Amino acid sequence: MTTANLIEIFCILDEFCKYFTPELKKHLVDV
Repeated sequence: MTTANLIEIFCILDEFCKYFTPELKKHLVDV
């Protein structure tokens, strides 16, 4: 794994979290 690979993975995870976290919170609030 190179540093570039890690940065790319973190960027993807960050994008994922940006979209996923609000959805997850909605579901947690509903419960």
